[in-house]
Formats: sequence, structure tokens, C-alpha cells
Amino acid sequence: MTFSIDNYDIFNYINNVQEDEINLGALLCFKIASEFNHSNAESLVHSNNALQNLINTLLFHGESFYLLKQYDKALLYYDKVLEIDPFNLIASSFRGRVYYSLGQYYKAFFDLNKALDINPIYMAILLYRGEAYFNHGHYDKAFSDLEIVLEQYDEDLYNLGMSLEIKSNYTNALILQAKICFNLEKYSDTIQFLSKI
Repeated sequence: MTFSIDNYDIFNYINNVQEDEINLGALLCFKIASEFNHSNAESLVHSNNALQNLINTLLFHGESFYLLKQYDKALLYYDKVLEIDPFNLIASSFRGRVYYSLGQYYKAFFDLNKALDINPIYMAILLYRGEAYFNHGHYDKAFSDLEIVLEQYDEDLYNLGMSLEIKSNYTNALILQAKICFNLEKYSDTIQFLSKI
């Protein structure tokens, strides 16, 4: 039997939070893996697309619960994604943000570091981890992360098509570095960073 995503009402299944959410990812992965024809390349591609749609849906729900400050529910969705795909960069970084918001800093840094192991120059994660280090007084680690962000963005700074997100991240990195210098009483460096904004 060829797998078809149309056979499942995944969106409603996911939204029915009260029903055995803990086994959601495993159950759907089992259905996907067991019902496609392994010898048919088209079937495999279709199954991979279905699985990616499931992961995207889980990420969307996790982010929605995060924005609603329902961190425990957000964790359930990110955990499911990581159960399906242990090397999912987005789920690792978002789960790190959730743990940080919950005050579980060891877990937060573990997930942020894991995400950066997957992609060492992912600017948004470096910026977030740099800010987290700054908030905990680890100025040297924060400064190092922010330097990487600024070096990467320096290459794009004169590109006329640079997005507002890049400009915003660049500015945030400069402000954080200025705050670090100020806290370390390096006032001339503080002024130098602020003059670049």
C-alpha cells in the first residue's frame, strides 16, 4: 500500500491535545514508515514530504505555545520534533529558548550549544546565546559569540539588499557588545561600538 498523507487528518490529530500527545510523534512516524512502498522512490519522496510537513506543523505549534508563554506545552512539541529528528536545528534552538524562559539554564545552554554544533554560524542562535551569556555575566563568552555575528554581518553590511532582520541582528549585537564594554568599565570601547549603530 502506498502511503498518502491524505489518509490522515494530521492537523486535527495534533490539535486534539488531550489525546495521548506524548505518543504523537512516534505513532505518526510509525504510520508513515510502515505504510509506504520501500521499493518505490516516488513513495519515499512522498513520505519524506509528509514527515517534513509533520515536523513543520509541530514546530509551528511549539512556537505558538512559546509566544503564549505556555512553555510546558511548547516543550512537548519541540521534544516530539527531536524524537523524530534528533538533529533538527530549529527544534534544538527553540527548545533552548523555552528552557531559558523557564529558568532551566543548563538545559538551555545544552540545546543552544547542540544547535550550534549542527550549524556553527547560525546567526540568530549565536545572537541569542550571546545575550543569554551576557545576562549571566559571562561577558567573554558573550563577546565571542557576538564577534562571530558581527564578522558575518560585516560582509553583508554594504549589500543594498540586506534584510531588515540582518540589520536588526547587527544592531542588537553592537548594542550588547557596548553593554559588555560598559559593564567592564571599558568606556572608550563602549563609545566605539555605539558609534557603529
